[in-house]
Amino acid sequence: MSFSFFRPASRSPQWSPLELVYAIREGLRALDTETGAKALEEVEKNILSMKQLLSGNGEAELDPNQVSQVAVEVCKDDLLSLFVLKLPTLGWQVSSFCC
Repeated sequence: MSFSFFRPASRSPQWSPLELVYAIREGLRALDTETGAKALEEVEKNILSMKQLLSGNGEAELDPNQVSQVAVEVCKDDLLSLFVLKLPTLGWQVSSFCC
């Protein structure tokens, strides 16, 4: 008997690293628009999904191919510089994403 309803629900569908990086990039770009609040929710959700993809979830083993694909896509799209530029807009607590 499976008690899968006790596990936390996945925050987003299983996206490829390319789709995940694209969604984060577009969400960060949309932060300054009228739909900034919705974009902020999407960015937070996608960042958590990326964190889970990069660190694993305890149920499945970490896939080194996906980790390298994320690294390639982040570098190719220059996502880190965009993330740093939008960091003041995000207003996150440092402790909320460290652990």
